[in-house]
Amino acid sequence: MSKSLRSKFIDFLIATKTISIYQFFTKAYKRATIHIKVQKYIESLPPEEDLKVLFGAHWSNNPGWLLLKESDQDITKNLNFPDTSVDAIFTEHVIEHLDFQDAIKFMKESLRVLKKNGVFRVVCPMLEVVQASDLSGENGECEVNRILVNYGTENTTLQNLGLAGVKEFPRIFLFNDVFMQHGHKFIWTGDLMVQVLQAVGFSKVEIRAIGEGVNPDYCIERRCRSVYNGSNWQEDRAMGFVYDATSLVVEAIK
Repeated sequence: MSKSLRSKFIDFLIATKTISIYQFFTKAYKRATIHIKVQKYIESLPPEEDLKVLFGAHWSNNPGWLLLKESDQDITKNLNFPDTSVDAIFTEHVIEHLDFQDAIKFMKESLRVLKKNGVFRVVCPMLEVVQASDLSGENGECEVNRILVNYGTENTTLQNLGLAGVKEFPRIFLFNDVFMQHGHKFIWTGDLMVQVLQAVGFSKVEIRAIGEGVNPDYCIERRCRSVYNGSNWQEDRAMGFVYDATSLVVEAIK
C-alpha cells in the first residue's frame, strides 16, 4: 500500500471512528511477529548455549546475542520472555533514555525473566565518570571533538568573544552533552544504580570496569568510545586499550 493510499485509508478509519480497531490489530500483529522472532531464535539455540539478549540498537553485531531494537521490544513494557528463561541481559547507552520510573520497571522485568544466577549488565553514562574523566591527550581530544558536533554554535560564540572555544572548557560542555543531548532523560550514579538494583531484588550487584565481569562473553561494550567510531567490535578490541569519558558498568546477578 503506497503512502498516499495508506494515509487515505487511515483518514477513512478516523472519519468512521474505526481507527481504534485498526490500531488494536496493528499492535496485535506486531506483538505476534516479535513473539515468533524470539521463539525461533530460542529454538535455534544449541542446548548448551546461553540465551543472551541485547536490548537497544547496538553499535556492533556481536555474535551469539539476540539483538532486539526498540521497534522489537519496548523495554518500558513487559518483556516478551517467560519467567526464568534468559541467561544474560545487556544494554549499552540505553537506560539513560528512560525516565527513572521506566528504568526501574525495566530492572524488575529483567529480574523476572532472568534465570537464577543470570546476569544483568548495564553500561551507561554516570555522573561520577563525567566529573573525573581524563580529557587530556589524544583520547581526550577525540572526546572533545565529539562534543563539538553538538556545540558548534557555542564554540563560535566563545571564539567571537575572544576565548579559545569549547576546548578551553571541555568539562562543562561534556557535562551538558551528557545531560542535555541525545534524548537522555535520567543520568545515574553508580552508587544509586547499585542500591536500586539491590532493592529490586538482585542478589549481588557490583560496579565493574569496562571489559570486566563475571563472564567475559557478556562484556561486549565498546572499549574505545569516541576514539574508535566504527561498527566492528573486533576492530574496537584491537585498539588494545580502554577509553570512555562518560560510561560505567554495573553488573547484577539474580
